Amino acid sequence: MGSDDLTRKLANADEGEKETQPTITAVFRLLQDVESRLTARLDEVESRLTSEIAGVNTRLTEVNTRVTELNTRVTEGFKELGHKINALNRRGLQQEAAYEDLFERIGLLESKAL
Repeated sequence: MGSDDLTRKLANADEGEKETQPTITAVFRLLQDVESRLTARLDEVESRLTSEIAGVNTRLTEVNTRVTELNTRVTEGFKELGHKINALNRRGLQQEAAYEDLFERIGLLESKAL
């Protein structure tokens, strides 16, 4: 056996007593146990992530719906505000025209009085 033989330092070790099969089997069992525990843990983490992602998607859908509703309300509000501004402009123009008419009439009356 080579220099990396783990059983070479045994006191009464002859070639028949250097079997490593039980040790290798135990190591493989431990590796399988670790693998199964890691797989179970990864499955649990994946399940939790999937659940969290589904919750986030639901909340995002709700937020998107609320933003769409808000956008609709704001758009309608601006349309209504535009109509009000137009009405105020018309009233303002009518008031200004009436003022100009009165100013002209006062000017005529003053010129006749002199």
